Amino acid sequence: MLMERTQVKDSRSTRPPLLRTPKEARRRPTAAHIQPPVLSRPRTLSASARTGSAEVQKSKRLDFGPGEVRVTALASVSMAGEDNSVPKENNQDAYVAVKGFCGSDRAHLFAIFDGHGEDGHLLTAYLREKIPQVLEPAVVEVLAGRSSIEELRQQLRALFPAVHMQMCQDLPLDSDVSGSTAVVALIVEGLLLCGSVGDSRALLGSKGSPWRLLPLTRDHRPGSPRENARISERGGRVEPNYDENHEPLGSPRVWVPGQSLPGLAMSRSLGDALVHRYGVTPEADIVVRQLRPWDRILLLASDGIWTYLSNEEALQMAERNYHKRKAADTCEQLYKEAVRRWKLNSSRVDDITVVTVFLN
Repeated sequence: MLMERTQVKDSRSTRPPLLRTPKEARRRPTAAHIQPPVLSRPRTLSASARTGSAEVQKSKRLDFGPGEVRVTALASVSMAGEDNSVPKENNQDAYVAVKGFCGSDRAHLFAIFDGHGEDGHLLTAYLREKIPQVLEPAVVEVLAGRSSIEELRQQLRALFPAVHMQMCQDLPLDSDVSGSTAVVALIVEGLLLCGSVGDSRALLGSKGSPWRLLPLTRDHRPGSPRENARISERGGRVEPNYDENHEPLGSPRVWVPGQSLPGLAMSRSLGDALVHRYGVTPEADIVVRQLRPWDRILLLASDGIWTYLSNEEALQMAERNYHKRKAADTCEQLYKEAVRRWKLNSSRVDDITVVTVFLN
């Protein structure tokens, strides 16, 4: 695989980009036109692959002071999928990978957004800009000692519905039937805070014999009893698609009562205003964990990975690369294996995004 090395500016002196106006947002045909927050002192590697070109960002190792969580390796890959071996025009996934968030070695921010619907790629581009902007003042207050981690946890919980509402107001797009997942992992002062809606996942790997897997998220599926009950109480309809013989196809989805739309495959999301009237919610699950010395791998990925790979398989791939500090190899191996399994099982390949973080 051919690699090209390019220069990227240091994010310590670069604030997240300002939001564009709704007119400007409409003019952007793809999410690729918005650059994500860049990594601290990175090198960027570009790789070609069978389904298109992938951008892999790999950061150099930094020596932090005592008591700080060190990000010893960081890499990401995000690629558009295929339909019948034809690459998709838009990658509806987007991500954030910032080592040294708010200019501090005591804070790091990682996130993945997986869009769906006609304007899903524009919604995820919006979220990639908006989430860091909203979180930055809250994290600065914690780093300065003027706010507590509990207050930050509450602000992270409030972030998801607040950004959902603002996004639906700001973007003159079809957010009624377009939306996105969101998984946000924030490390501040040795604590890991993770919030999620939808079916993008984050997991933590703890070193040992054997390594221990800690899922940080759960998939929000309409068929689960808790999610189904909330949607049904609000008048939504939860059932699978059916074929011409009325045989069920796939897992349960969310439908507007009396209509054959939108058929949303998740019970929590950002956007999707049409079914939010019927019990789909932007309320996130929040996990807070004190990071320990044996917590070594943080992995985030969109469901392009999880459709055919298990959490355990993904962690095993990361484990094999951990001691070599090969986070980029983990991203590449996960991507290639996911594409291989998609092609064995389907005529399409979903968009795939992975962020791999090695800690010490």
